[in-house]
Amino acid sequence: MCRNLHKTLVVLLAFLVFSAVGVAQDMMYQEAPMLAEQVAAGELSPVEDRLPPNPLVVEPLNEIGTYGGTLRRGTAALITYMTYNMTYEPLVRWNTPVSGEGPIQPNLAESWSSNDDQTVWTVNLRQGVKWSDGEDFSAEDVLFLWYDNSLNESVTGFGIGVTYQNGEPPALEALDDHTLVFTYQDPYPLFAETQASLRNIALPKHYLSTFHPDYNEEATYEDYQAQTLLENGRGRHTLQAWMYEDFVVGEFYNQVRNPYYWKVDPEGNQLPYFDRVTIELVEDRQGVALGNVTGQFDFDTTWVGVQHIQLFSEAIQEGRDISLTFADFDGVAFHFNLDHPDPVIKSAFRDVNFRRAVSIGINRQEIGDLFYAGLFNPNGSSLSPESGYYTADDGGLWAQYDPDGARAMLEEAGYVDADGDGFREAPGGESLQLVIEVGIHDLYTPIVELVTEYFADIGLNAIMDANDQSLVRERFTAGDFMIHTWDRDGASYPFGAEMHGLAPTGPNTPFYHRNWEEDPVDDDFVRNVELMRAALTASDEERNELMFEVSNLHADNVWYISTGFWQRPFIKNRRLGNMADRISRNSQLQDASAYQMETAYAKYEPGEGGS
Repeated sequence: MCRNLHKTLVVLLAFLVFSAVGVAQDMMYQEAPMLAEQVAAGELSPVEDRLPPNPLVVEPLNEIGTYGGTLRRGTAALITYMTYNMTYEPLVRWNTPVSGEGPIQPNLAESWSSNDDQTVWTVNLRQGVKWSDGEDFSAEDVLFLWYDNSLNESVTGFGIGVTYQNGEPPALEALDDHTLVFTYQDPYPLFAETQASLRNIALPKHYLSTFHPDYNEEATYEDYQAQTLLENGRGRHTLQAWMYEDFVVGEFYNQVRNPYYWKVDPEGNQLPYFDRVTIELVEDRQGVALGNVTGQFDFDTTWVGVQHIQLFSEAIQEGRDISLTFADFDGVAFHFNLDHPDPVIKSAFRDVNFRRAVSIGINRQEIGDLFYAGLFNPNGSSLSPESGYYTADDGGLWAQYDPDGARAMLEEAGYVDADGDGFREAPGGESLQLVIEVGIHDLYTPIVELVTEYFADIGLNAIMDANDQSLVRERFTAGDFMIHTWDRDGASYPFGAEMHGLAPTGPNTPFYHRNWEEDPVDDDFVRNVELMRAALTASDEERNELMFEVSNLHADNVWYISTGFWQRPFIKNRRLGNMADRISRNSQLQDASAYQMETAYAKYEPGEGGS
């Protein structure tokens, strides 16, 4: 329901939350002992001077925490994602720990409102917020990200595509240091929802502009791109709870508390509670799982999953100091390249009966039984039940296992085994070998191995091509693939950062149909694009009607094959306080930020155990 709030309700809630946290102005503030020592030594200004006049008050999940300690994470790759998503700081943010169970919350923005037709949105920034180096945050930092980075074709890594309307970004201007105005061509009632789905909304202009070619004539974009990496210095200029401390390639990434973090708990304690975060590289996912089981690490919401459920269950039975968290998750999907350069392959993938036959040739229930430990719900390519736009009828379209029906459909479409080798040829007699690409993964790789057997059972010659996940994703986004294996995109929340999985949000998207505008796969896909774009400007009632049709179109046309949805298990150490047992883990709230990590704290030191 909260995903479809009327504009007036969104704005009213924004002001209600704002008024509720306004009492922060009358608080007495406390700080971590490590910062109090720096204040006493004259190395840091008092906490009252570091906080804004109206800091954001964050209600912990269970109780007020205590200061100190190091939060320990393991990772199978030292990627930037692991660090900047410990907390995420957009203008407004989704409710945590479950996004659908509360309204959009103020964050860097104290309030937001629109004109009557919702084409112009005015945002009032929280005054007095500072970057972690003590410099003032202002509207200029948002403009710098928007125009000098996100909309600069020479810079990558700061996408704002989720905010686009009809393939174009809104115009953005600053009325003053603390007032932003976003202007859209058409009504845009989903402004708060799309803003909440952004990972970045500002960059430290005072720091990065010194390396930017538009501000420094001696600078180059190659050097500037390197300077945008957290480990090359930008990480010391952040709005997040922890900032860069040190980094060793192939070993670890360490963070330390941001002394200017602009959030407090209800008792006036400046957040975060933990002094430090350390992220240590291990060999693989199994290493992350084992590290959490043995107490080496404190939690994981990135690398572990159902493939580790037996390990976790046995560890809990043995008395290990861990517990599980579950999140609704989109299952594995297989994306046909609808623009494949080989005309034979392209013709097959653009034949709706071919795609439907392949879909009913996959035994989703068996996949769930073998790989998902009873946590899997088989489904077709409709939107997720979590989306609010789901019907059971759409969920079952072309999802029931029927290999005999699949064979019959392929025969009728002209795919027959003409040479008697056990595999079907294309209608023109050409050989048809399908390549299913997958990143090397301890869950998806064995699933793809099984899926190639399903293909063979209905007479299709398919082989698995397993490579490094980064390479597989690069090829997917470049359109250089045949069938791509990855998580389903956009099913749980269609208007978030993964909207490109359903319809284009910018050039060359969706990645499985980059050429949809010049050469659409069918009229239904064009209709899907029109519906999605109309939904961005529609009233709640109109949007519901449009999105139910979108869900039906995706389910019936099977432009990609979705296998279902599941409850993904994550792990946490019981020494951590304020850690939820259920979180959102989708394009709204990703990774650690769903936990509201600034309020996590150590109830006791590692290895001490608890009652």
